[in-house]
Amino acid sequence: MKTSYGSIDISRSDIRKVACWSLDLRDVTGGSEPDETRLCDPGLFLLSVCSFEKGETPIGEIRIMWRGGELSIVGHPTAREGVVEITPEHLVAAMDDSGYRSSLVTWIGEEQAL
Repeated sequence: MKTSYGSIDISRSDIRKVACWSLDLRDVTGGSEPDETRLCDPGLFLLSVCSFEKGETPIGEIRIMWRGGELSIVGHPTAREGVVEITPEHLVAAMDDSGYRSSLVTWIGEEQAL
């Protein structure tokens, strides 16, 4: 996936048996919440958000603020109640298709309102 910061390899790896990062970027993406970046126990996340090298701790989620609500980018949805989750594939599809992007934005807004 190409971003303004360079390319990101969004290939997934199974991380259900290892501890992984929950990266909290809410404070730097417009929120007033304190940083809650933490290492999560194995089993919370099934797939990494992006690729990682052997010996690195994988990323299970990236928490951000978007349009005033919290959004979590995950490798695979966790079905946690009260958490709006999207995958990198959602982002790639939204970059390439304005109709899908519009429906995704609408869906996120509806989920954040719940």
